[in-house]
Amino acid sequence: MNVLPLVFLVLLTLTAITVRQIEHFKNMKILHKEYNEFISEQEGKFLNERQRILYDHDYIKSRQLYFGAFMGKDHQLNESQLEQLKLITKEFMKLLYAQTSFYKKIERSRPQFLDDLLEGIIRAFEQIPVQERTKFNNRVDSLPQIKLADPELQEVFYYMLKGSVSRVELEAVRQISPSHAEKTYPSLLDFITESHKSAQPKGTIAIYRAPKELLTLIYGESAAQHIIQHRKQFRVRKNEKKEAKCQEFKEYLSQFPKNPAISDAILFTGVTTVKPPSD
Repeated sequence: MNVLPLVFLVLLTLTAITVRQIEHFKNMKILHKEYNEFISEQEGKFLNERQRILYDHDYIKSRQLYFGAFMGKDHQLNESQLEQLKLITKEFMKLLYAQTSFYKKIERSRPQFLDDLLEGIIRAFEQIPVQERTKFNNRVDSLPQIKLADPELQEVFYYMLKGSVSRVELEAVRQISPSHAEKTYPSLLDFITESHKSAQPKGTIAIYRAPKELLTLIYGESAAQHIIQHRKQFRVRKNEKKEAKCQEFKEYLSQFPKNPAISDAILFTGVTTVKPPSD
């Protein structure tokens, strides 16, 4: 029996299958690339739209953690100030996200990943071509568009920027279901800023306007709650001297033990005529 025709038939069938598989693979790769580009664009739009909506809430005015130092060379900050900002930023990220699944996952393989993350953000801004820098304009709202060289860090930073719930919803969700701590976390964009009011030294944290989470990192949870409940009494009223109110507020804060790793130089104890946030 001549088996050659049968062999040829089998080979032709395998060739046809292989060609179809290659075409399918190529199409899937193209589709995957287009999908990733679409997702990247849509996520950026989503994050920016989210921030626009958040600006309507009073608590967004309490964004006090200075992030501008990582978004371009800041000649007004010395090395000591920059190191303090790195320290408090890393500790704050840990406070916000240490219980989340994405944080735990990368921490197991890269315990020092927060150092790598901040350095990656700095390098990403440094590598932006001059002609494209106006697009970013050194604003925290541009952070979702920044591409980090390390995909693993990019993924972690994405989760931090996006968040899963708003600050308003966070407390309620965790009270109802404490076990959901891995999946409920706020956006980093709710806390960071690229600039400060003119009266506030660049790179400092204004205790009078700082959110509860940042105050917790500096003073502890109990003291943070006490400060939030009482700082409104130091608001500068009509015919009152601002200097005297600032001194009163500073003396009031002195009763609370501070995180020893955080320098007094990074804390601003000034007060204003504007009512402070209530959370």
